[in-house]
Amino acid sequence: MDKSLAKNAGFNILYKLLNVLFPLVTSSYTARVLLADGVGKVSYAQTIASYFILGAALGIPAYGVKAIAESKKAKNSIEISETFSTLITILWVSTLIFSVGYLLLIFNAPSFKTEKLLYLAVGLQVFLVSCNVDWFYQGMEEYGYITIRSFVVKCVSLIAILLFVKTRDDYIVYALISSLAVAGNYLFNIFHIRKYVRFAAKGIRCSKHIKSVIILLMSTIAIELYSKVDVTMLGIMTDNTSVGYYSNAVKIINVVVLAITAITGVFLPRLSSYYKEDNKKFTKLVNQGAQIIIFIALPVSVGLFLVSKEFIQIMFGIDFLPAYTTLRILSPLVFVKGVGDLLCYQAVISVGKEKYFLITNTTAAILNIILNYNLIPTMGRDGAAIASLSSELVVNIGMFILINKYIHLKWERNIYLPTICSMIVMTLVVTIVRNMNLSIYVTFIAEVIIGAGSYLLMNVILRNSLLSFIYKK
Repeated sequence: MDKSLAKNAGFNILYKLLNVLFPLVTSSYTARVLLADGVGKVSYAQTIASYFILGAALGIPAYGVKAIAESKKAKNSIEISETFSTLITILWVSTLIFSVGYLLLIFNAPSFKTEKLLYLAVGLQVFLVSCNVDWFYQGMEEYGYITIRSFVVKCVSLIAILLFVKTRDDYIVYALISSLAVAGNYLFNIFHIRKYVRFAAKGIRCSKHIKSVIILLMSTIAIELYSKVDVTMLGIMTDNTSVGYYSNAVKIINVVVLAITAITGVFLPRLSSYYKEDNKKFTKLVNQGAQIIIFIALPVSVGLFLVSKEFIQIMFGIDFLPAYTTLRILSPLVFVKGVGDLLCYQAVISVGKEKYFLITNTTAAILNIILNYNLIPTMGRDGAAIASLSSELVVNIGMFILINKYIHLKWERNIYLPTICSMIVMTLVVTIVRNMNLSIYVTFIAEVIIGAGSYLLMNVILRNSLLSFIYKK
């Protein structure tokens, strides 16, 4: 990992921490104001809108990073502008089509008419997909800009939520503020992008990119099905309260995964370049990323399982306590998604095997729908959690089998063995603390501090060589 990549990782860590802290703060506040029913209404509406956001994005957020990174490597500003112009044109057309589709749905479907204002508020994100060019900045490795922009917008949105969301009837206001925060990011992007590119109508070559974009779109649709269908089916088969419990448990998982993948989240542009130019560097970077992710994700996943009851109550209040069993079931996702982000998602795109997404994600989507249909009626939100975990395992195991011949992972005994042994010691220590009958806040703080401290101490004692590598970087 060279210095520029380490610097990008530093900015991305800060960026992802912002994405972790702000949602946790706003979720903690809104859970107490809107309660489970209000949170459930907004979450369900956002899930419906997310299907159209996904279609409008057309796979470009994933493909665009690689395409811009490859154009940047050529050090040709004209090629960068042409690639950007082609992808943004495709994005404009798809956004128009899916925005019209969304409006037709909410104005004609009887189940949406009663909450028309809510669906219009969350639908703002659908209409603005054409302005989402984060993929361009990631491809250019401009993580400093992304971090500063995100901080400013999140501060403004947090203040707005605290000022205007005061009662359980303000759920539409909350949904609107959330959408306007996304709009703020997009507007910053559009004004700032003129520094790098100019729209080049003559350079538009859709045929060059459309095949990969369509494959990624179909794969992303499958991903969305198995990652969002749980909330959709919960909303149809149970009630808003169950959706609220489940959504907040999922939110915790997602923000923790965001924080963990921050370090390796900047690898994609570099991996794409290395794979074509220097396979040894590609293999080395993949292995370094895997070591770091496993070192962090394994204890966090286990720790979240152990502290889930206290964490839910502290974050969302006693009204959300039933969600802790759901969080426990979902906690292995921290490890599965963390490792999968690098070894499956980024590696697959880097080696140009996007078609693998379609195979594994379609299988997982079908499995998820079947499991949800059978488990939700008897187990409710916990059944949806089991379905989500099972689907994610299928995706990542299947993807890893398909991509393994390209990434050449190595078993580093002096890294992985101390990591596993230290995690076992941490589990024993946290279990002892949990049985000491202290107050909930003291218990939680002690679990986190003593658990993390024992994990790091054992890695030092066992001389985990990854620690010295991280310290140097």
